[in-house]
Amino acid sequence: MKMQPVSDCSNCGSSTDEPVFVCDACPRADFADILPRLVPTPGATSWSDPLAMQWRDPTTDRDYYALDADGGLIVAGGLQDCTVALVEVQK
Repeated sequence: MKMQPVSDCSNCGSSTDEPVFVCDACPRADFADILPRLVPTPGATSWSDPLAMQWRDPTTDRDYYALDADGGLIVAGGLQDCTVALVEVQK
């Protein structure tokens, strides 16, 4: 029996069997060089604003979701210590 999808990926829109924000099918960026440059994405008006969940690389103007070891989003402090994957935001 096939499980019903629990959620849709907020990045690519594909259905997932796990309640995650960004699915495993979205390509992860090699973050060793990118991570030190990331800053909060400008324009967020509140913590519920989708832009508040993204980080910008100002040298390339690309936005990323930062994921921790549990697949959760890093939206505030701990970016340098807790990030295990970056997923480029599909625009």
